Amino acid sequence: MVRFEGVAVPGAPSTRFVESATVSRQEPEFLTGCDSLPGRDEVKGALERIVAGGNNGGLGNHLWATVVDRDGVVCSIAFSGANRGSQWPGGRLLSVQKANAANAFSLTRLAFSTSNLYSATQPGGNLYGLHGSNPLDTATAYAGPASDYGQADDPLVGERPGGWSRSGGGLPLYNAGGSLVGAIGIGGDTPCADHIVAWKLRDLLQLDFIPAGVSASADDNIIFDLQPDGTSLSGFGHPSCGFDEERFTEKLPADFPIGTAEEAGQ
Repeated sequence: MVRFEGVAVPGAPSTRFVESATVSRQEPEFLTGCDSLPGRDEVKGALERIVAGGNNGGLGNHLWATVVDRDGVVCSIAFSGANRGSQWPGGRLLSVQKANAANAFSLTRLAFSTSNLYSATQPGGNLYGLHGSNPLDTATAYAGPASDYGQADDPLVGERPGGWSRSGGGLPLYNAGGSLVGAIGIGGDTPCADHIVAWKLRDLLQLDFIPAGVSASADDNIIFDLQPDGTSLSGFGHPSCGFDEERFTEKLPADFPIGTAEEAGQ
């Protein structure tokens, strides 16, 4: 292993560093396919427990969760409520697009949550233009009977619908070997609450062995640093959602810490 003294993050108002990020000298194994990811039943069970447990901020809504592999193929879609109507119907495709974006713009050396992309993709941001990339394939997204939405045979399973989001709720997934194996997206509440639930879900699934990130804690946590004029001090900030989510998000790295090399036995 090698410990970077600092990984420069371009585009911030002043040069920003992600301190103490530990990465492998050798590129981790490239893994794709749904066999590298938890199945729908495991995701659904974990999602239900997190929603029932509360302390997620937001509106307290039931939620959708989508898992994609490294190629952006949908592996599973699940919901936490009694049926597909217990969540915002629009949350299904929100979760799909968040999962796709978190996977599409993360690498084995640096994780980006969708919340980290908000300010970076605004006019003048260092990633401006990404918001117009990777459009959702609406023909694929709306195909099939709605009665199958969120089930094991959801019409999007096995498809690559694409999509883009810069709202909180999408997180990349890293296994204990450091491989970036895909991403998870949560939709159905405020973006800040979606991020909190996604973080807890990734922790439960033990796919949070993050190499580095742009937050102050060197991970991909949501950053609340927008100024009155809308600019972000770090360049990667996200708006507050107005339901006291900051109280929960600031505790995420301590209460639900990311995986370490020691835990992975490396």
